[in-house]
Amino acid sequence: MSSHIIIERLEFRGRCGVTAEERAKPQPLAVDVEMDAPLDAAGRSDNLADTIDYANIARRLVEIGSTQEACLLETMAERFLAMLFTDFPITRANLWLRKLHAPISQVTRSVGIRIDRTRLAQQLSGIEPKPAPFLVEQLHRLPKGTALDVAAGGGRHSLLLAARGYHVDAIDRDAAALSQLSASAAKQERSSITTKAVDLEQPAPFDPGFGHASAGAQNTRAVLEVRSYEVPFVIEHGQVQAPAPFE
Repeated sequence: MSSHIIIERLEFRGRCGVTAEERAKPQPLAVDVEMDAPLDAAGRSDNLADTIDYANIARRLVEIGSTQEACLLETMAERFLAMLFTDFPITRANLWLRKLHAPISQVTRSVGIRIDRTRLAQQLSGIEPKPAPFLVEQLHRLPKGTALDVAAGGGRHSLLLAARGYHVDAIDRDAAALSQLSASAAKQERSSITTKAVDLEQPAPFDPGFGHASAGAQNTRAVLEVRSYEVPFVIEHGQVQAPAPFE
């Protein structure tokens, strides 16, 4: 059974409008927000520390709405959602943002937008290109902890996993792509991603323990590299594999 925190008709004055004239002075705006969050612990303890303080949510919404100018309600709503999912342990947010006195003579009440978004959808919204659908569908099955992203490229899978709380080791032979991944991780404050440039298609040094011939050297190098990471699963091009996927 889901539980919700609801704030109805939080009013503030903000600068929002397509034209500079409309943005010249603050106008009355209102937002309603319904958030899915665990409330059982607070119900048992009667302690504010065990729940989300809706006063803090209201304060942050008003702070953003009244100090950050926007041309579109959509932009303001995205700022609200980014704050809610970043600052509070909610799993879903349903938001209704509107202008109470829109500059349209025929409108007698309000004009606005509604957005209903889950935490996963919020995490995906900041990643381009989008992660492989298979990985997104299987996220709930993966053990928490550390993951290895093989052929990570620009990091679409690494960024998703880091946003979900994983520590990610990302390897790829393209150093430029890994630099792009590191920059994206820093921008999104994903400090749990580490990168390493390695070409798994290069032959591995001869290892008498494997006794491999030159024809199998590339696969052997891949096996050696992947086995050097102690991870419960490996991501390769969006597919989930066992820790030694190249054998």
